[in-house]
Amino acid sequence: MSTGMSAAVAVIGVINLLFTYGVVRRVKEHETRIAELASTGTLPSSSPPVGTALQDFSATTTDGSPVDRALVGSGEAFIGFFDTGCAPCREQLPEFARLSHGSGQFFAFIAGDAAQARELAALFDDHAFVVIEEGPPSTAAALGVNAFPTLLMLKEGVVMANAVSCDGLEGLPRVQEVDAR
Repeated sequence: MSTGMSAAVAVIGVINLLFTYGVVRRVKEHETRIAELASTGTLPSSSPPVGTALQDFSATTTDGSPVDRALVGSGEAFIGFFDTGCAPCREQLPEFARLSHGSGQFFAFIAGDAAQARELAALFDDHAFVVIEEGPPSTAAALGVNAFPTLLMLKEGVVMANAVSCDGLEGLPRVQEVDAR
């Protein structure tokens, strides 16, 4: 092997070692940070924490009715945030729609493709306030929701429970009432 070729291989080897060292160091930093967050119980949340008051917002339902904090914040309400491009959302939305056929106020915010959202909105059969948001989900962002699906149970505008599936709402009085029917 020529001297030039040997030098090139040596340079590539050194660069590879430096790169590998940098990656390992960065992974260790992330492991340390995750361990710190987990030990303090401050992992980032994908939804507003229990006890959080609902922020001001306004939207329009598929039938043209206004939805805002005053409407959602009166009494007990269940809110579901879904996205048409989200497989877990497509699994949870029919169950959330089934729960909406009981008593109480249900609100479904469906973001993404408008045609797909209209198909999903039909599952509610006028038993819920349904808002379709084309493009980025602005209402979800305004309310502190940054993952889909997210389900919230509110009482007087305050988050009483949050979940990523209808199973996560088990044990709540309203859900037990619907399941008993």
